[in-house]
Amino acid sequence: MEQATIQQAVEHLTAEAMNFKDRYEQRIDLLEKAAARPPSGADFNNIHVLENPQMKAFGKYLRSGDDGELKSLQSKAMSVGSDPDGGYLVLPTQSSRMIERLFDTSPMRAVATVETISTDSLEMFNDVTELEASWTSEQGTRSNTSTSTLGKYNIPVHEVYASPKATQKLIDDSSINIESWLLGKVNKVFTRKENDAFINGNGVGKPRGFLTYTNSTGGDSTRTWGEIQYVPSGTSAVVEPDSLFDLMYALKSEYRPGASWLAPRALINSIRKKKTGTGDYIWQPALTAGEPDRLLGFPLMYAEDMPAAGASSLSVAFGNFREAYTIVDRQGIRVLRDPFTDKPNVIFYSTKRVGGAVVNFDAIKLLKLSVS
Repeated sequence: MEQATIQQAVEHLTAEAMNFKDRYEQRIDLLEKAAARPPSGADFNNIHVLENPQMKAFGKYLRSGDDGELKSLQSKAMSVGSDPDGGYLVLPTQSSRMIERLFDTSPMRAVATVETISTDSLEMFNDVTELEASWTSEQGTRSNTSTSTLGKYNIPVHEVYASPKATQKLIDDSSINIESWLLGKVNKVFTRKENDAFINGNGVGKPRGFLTYTNSTGGDSTRTWGEIQYVPSGTSAVVEPDSLFDLMYALKSEYRPGASWLAPRALINSIRKKKTGTGDYIWQPALTAGEPDRLLGFPLMYAEDMPAAGASSLSVAFGNFREAYTIVDRQGIRVLRDPFTDKPNVIFYSTKRVGGAVVNFDAIKLLKLSVS
């Protein structure tokens, strides 16, 4: 008895559902017909479309459960592939890594002496004269001998600057730290500028490079102090292996333990292929990772600010650069953050004061790619 009652209730509910479905479909038909009628009179401003594709698709879904047209309309309405249709809202994953181009420079700070000062110049003394001494017997006379004289000179510091800028909005909203990135680039460009000046600078408003001093073939005992000795390669624009030996032994033995070579990469490539008379390469690879390669037993440094090989070019240097060259720093990089001068930009006015000069002209030798 109970089971029959449940069965009757189910049949009744099913009939009611079917009636509701029929009435709903009739209602949808009436709405579609009304929407399809041409507008007239007062109804014109209230009817915006004669045929609504969304309504038709929705009606089809209610009748048959087919949602294909609804999905099609949804994909047309918003699309990742089209920026105006929603692609702007789908942001790609951004990496915090910045790919930067590398620029060639020279390792002058790694080989020279660096001093930090708190004034505008560094004063130094030199003693380039020899004392006189004489042999005598126990009862022999002893006369006065000459006394060495001292010299004094100074190395002034010069200013290098950069003024990169960025908008405040970019600084606030960027996914990377714009300030750190800009200041990192400033530091790198300052390094390249000063390394070039340590080699090629004329000393006017910048450090003086060791290639700009007067050079001659005179040895240490005959050359005027303030000149740098050069050794000819024997062939124009070409490095001959024998000339490298000549250059190495032109440097006094006291300086050689801390000596190193400086040359541009392209020239090092050609030197690397040269051999001695017995067929051995004069170039030796580093035995430990991170250590420089060696040329005739001495460290070989890549210095891209040295001149490329050419007629009479001074493309190779050999010396004890800690003895020969002094770099002077006045503090470090100073940055003035200026958000007022060029609104809406923020200017990072960056300055650095640095100087440099040769202090020992016997501790460095140059190879001149010439016959004499």
